[in-house]
Amino acid sequence: MDRNAFAVLCDLLQTRGGLVDDGHVTIEEQVATFVNILAHHNKNRSMQVRFIRSGETISRYIRRVLRALLNLQEVLFAKPTPIQRIARNRDGNALRVA
Repeated sequence: MDRNAFAVLCDLLQTRGGLVDDGHVTIEEQVATFVNILAHHNKNRSMQVRFIRSGETISRYIRRVLRALLNLQEVLFAKPTPIQRIARNRDGNALRVA
């Protein structure tokens, strides 16, 4: 992941998602752990070794980042727009179908 994209994601999760730095684990470390697990399909145990944290701590911060991402769904996910279907009658003229 690009460093700038990572910094923007961390800032967005902090300002709009409600993710907080509690003094024990920084926002950057929380997001890095989350992205590492998702992108590389790493397990909790490998994250414990890499970040020198307990399994419970890893799980807690993964849930916090996921909750912050869910708070951002209005910002990140576009609302679907319906696709108008067009039906044709027997003589080939188009009819709009709602």
